[in-house]
Amino acid sequence: MKSQRMFIVLSTFILAVTGTSATALAQLYAGVWDGRIIRINPETSDVLELAQGLGRVEDGVCSPAGWLYFADTSQRKIYRIYKDGNSLSTIFESARLSPEGLSLDGQGNLFFNTTSKDGATPDGVWMIPNADSTLPGQPRQIVNADIMGEGTLILTQGTYKGHLLAAVGDKVIRVAPSDFSIQISDESFIVGEGPVGLAQDPLTGDIFVSFFRSGKVHRYTATGSFIEVFISGLVDPTHLEFDELGNLYVSELNALKVTKIDRNGNAKDILSGYGISGLAYCKGSTIPLSTPIQWVVLSLLLGGLLVWTILTNKQLIRVSP
Repeated sequence: MKSQRMFIVLSTFILAVTGTSATALAQLYAGVWDGRIIRINPETSDVLELAQGLGRVEDGVCSPAGWLYFADTSQRKIYRIYKDGNSLSTIFESARLSPEGLSLDGQGNLFFNTTSKDGATPDGVWMIPNADSTLPGQPRQIVNADIMGEGTLILTQGTYKGHLLAAVGDKVIRVAPSDFSIQISDESFIVGEGPVGLAQDPLTGDIFVSFFRSGKVHRYTATGSFIEVFISGLVDPTHLEFDELGNLYVSELNALKVTKIDRNGNAKDILSGYGISGLAYCKGSTIPLSTPIQWVVLSLLLGGLLVWTILTNKQLIRVSP
């Protein structure tokens, strides 16, 4: 009877566990200057090519729904592609403005900086409403910066949650959500030499900024106060991404590599040999354990427990369906 009770307890436990959900492996995506979009496994450094034959692909962003957006600065386009490599399309194209530095807010609105190629069209920050929908809204300019732009970031924590940060020239400006529908004058938030990449630590809310010319990444509070030089000695750092554990990923453009930096500032190369300017991190998706293969696994586990019970009791235990 003791073994029978053990069998029932373990069976119930397995059913409870397999009835919950599990998290799929998160992936890092990158835009390559030779016209490719690739997927990188952060743990194994394995690479899978999702698209090729594009232009100079740079910064990207991943939506909660699994859509990837990447800017093509030479073709002056923004691509949308699903994270499995399917359904590549163009959602923005301009004859004069080159997009850069993509970010998404919680409503699915896509933000990006622009650089004018003709010297006459003002640079600035643009927004595409409802980018994840079947029919995204019409792009519109929300900030007339009149200077070359780089990364953008929607803050998800702190006093300025929901506000937009944008790297323009030698500073980072902040735009309140109430101003997303109009053009406004900029408000300096962080000032430095050539800021490019922007990212917010999911664990602390601190803001990280990469500086291309100095090869450094600085750390600031969520309100923009300088804390420290987080890491230095990088080679042309461009865009930044965090994973859920607080590891920071940096694309070092002319070093042809992607660097992973842990919470203690320890750096490790996870990919080399690629001219990568931009990154996009997709969190692992939560999936219910209800697929046929999972039921097979459950059956094998229960079968194994049944055999164990038979051997220990030396008698057959009938289990009602």
